[in-house]
Amino acid sequence: RDAAVQFLEFLTQTTAQQLYGEINFEYPANPSVEPGGVLQSWGSFNRDELNIEKLSELAPSAQMIIDRIGW
Repeated sequence: RDAAVQFLEFLTQTTAQQLYGEINFEYPANPSVEPGGVLQSWGSFNRDELNIEKLSELAPSAQMIIDRIGW
């Protein structure tokens, strides 16, 4: 447990958040870290209001569409 907590603390530090964001093009989870690189040109992060449970409900229909169009 202690190692897991230390790892999460490391991941949320400024340097780790900046590196992770620049490499993976993801907004920082730490609110004190500004997005860098290409993320700045994307503007501010807009949180999706869609409930994750709704996505799981729609997944079978989405898969049928994907299969039908051959994507």
